[in-house]
Amino acid sequence: MLVRSVWFAYVTSTYRLVTSGVRPGSVLGPVLFLVYINDIVDLFVNSDVYVKLYADGIKMYSEIISDSDQHTLQRSIRKISDWSKTWQLQLANDKCQHNRIRFYTALPSTDYVISDSKLPSVSSVRDLGVIVDNRLTFRDHNNSIVSRWHVRSSRFMAMFVLYKDVCNLITRLLRMYDRCLNIVVLYGLRYLSALSINLSLYSTTTFQFH
Repeated sequence: MLVRSVWFAYVTSTYRLVTSGVRPGSVLGPVLFLVYINDIVDLFVNSDVYVKLYADGIKMYSEIISDSDQHTLQRSIRKISDWSKTWQLQLANDKCQHNRIRFYTALPSTDYVISDSKLPSVSSVRDLGVIVDNRLTFRDHNNSIVSRWHVRSSRFMAMFVLYKDVCNLITRLLRMYDRCLNIVVLYGLRYLSALSINLSLYSTTTFQFH
């Protein structure tokens, strides 16, 4: 058990007993958190539902062909909810969402429920910096790249006014261009090229812990 208080603006709160959680600001904190949630993937061994973990987020996806697949996904969502209650790790319901990826109209849309709340269905979701839409066109992601590139290109133009040393200016511009090209434009390129276009209908559900 850990007893802690909060100090802010030269004022200290009363001491309270902390019964769960990871101590913030520690070096081992992130590692301990990953160890704490690592067994959640064992819930889906030999299952048609796949789970990926990254930091405090969980991505669950499954191919939906029949009604039974929809029921399987709902049961898997319930497993996540039950696991969080058992281990006292509250889900951030406002950050949980469902993205239905499909190339043609197949089964009717199904509402999924988590913790007695309807899971919001979104047309696009950001996955590790890449915006994935429900048709895999990546139009939103491309628009985001173009918008950010315009912002950075305006900084390039501003440097022509600030720097009088032409050689130094060209060196800095090339360095900034290479950095922006890799960070903004080329980021996620392997992710996009690795996608198969043979998907029929996939349901992707993302969760995040508080």
